[in-house]
Amino acid sequence: MHTAPLHWLAIACICLSLGIGLGGCDTVATDPESEVVVEAYLIAEEPLPPVRLMQSVAATDRFDPEEAAVRGANVVIQQLASDGTATATYPYEETTPGLYRSVDDPPPVIPRARYRLDVTTTDDQQVRAETTVPDTIEVIRIENTDVVYQGPEQPQFTIRPTQATERQNVYAFSITSLLDFDQRSDDELAQELTPFYADVYDPDEDNIAEFRRGASPLINERTFTRNDDGTITLDVPWIGFAFYGQNDVAINAPDENYYDLVRTQDAQQGGLSPGEIPNVIDRIEGGTGIFGSLSRTSATITVERPPEL
Repeated sequence: MHTAPLHWLAIACICLSLGIGLGGCDTVATDPESEVVVEAYLIAEEPLPPVRLMQSVAATDRFDPEEAAVRGANVVIQQLASDGTATATYPYEETTPGLYRSVDDPPPVIPRARYRLDVTTTDDQQVRAETTVPDTIEVIRIENTDVVYQGPEQPQFTIRPTQATERQNVYAFSITSLLDFDQRSDDELAQELTPFYADVYDPDEDNIAEFRRGASPLINERTFTRNDDGTITLDVPWIGFAFYGQNDVAINAPDENYYDLVRTQDAQQGGLSPGEIPNVIDRIEGGTGIFGSLSRTSATITVERPPEL
């Protein structure tokens, strides 16, 4: 297992944007030595994703995504058997600087399957990572799909827990506004912000499109409602809704890699002394970043403005 100081990774978009897909990242390093930074998220039953490879840069240097791109690498993803042997190999090719996609039509990611990423750079750096894809999420019912913001009825997902792992089950919500960000002006979109986001939005400083996608913190078993039939019910946090109107709400079950990265990154936001930065567990051999997976399911939730607003 590879651990890296958090200042090596400035992952501004921690995913579940699990977007869980999951957005792009700014990467910086304060050490003189540079590392290959991996970013890829496999989503159960969706096509194999692209793989982004960047070279970390010093914190004092300007970060240019094109200049930092790892060019000309040999990239493959393999599906593995239980004994670690490859049962299928999918070669990748560079389509834009630092972004690699499957040469052939990418097959769907298989739930509960194990995958390995192998990267060899032009200067013979070897980077490797593995992920075991979580089981699919079985949705039993979704309640309160049309709600008043912070009203008495909260959107809820009742699901059957995914197959147990070595840790407790953990989930996270990702929420994407379905407002028309292409046709509506920034002023019109700002009128649809929910109160918390309306207070923090500064039209002179912020790009309102950055508020379109949000994510909840990791939700662990302590906050589940356990039902007699073995299912669990999770409330969608109001803080995840940045805009009134229709929202795509996805519930995500992360793998160990994604779980470890998020929880150790979140830890540094919890009242540490100045300069105290914990290690981030990233599970990348020969580099850093994230090669993770998740299962997800989603529904459309409509959030109405409270009458008093």
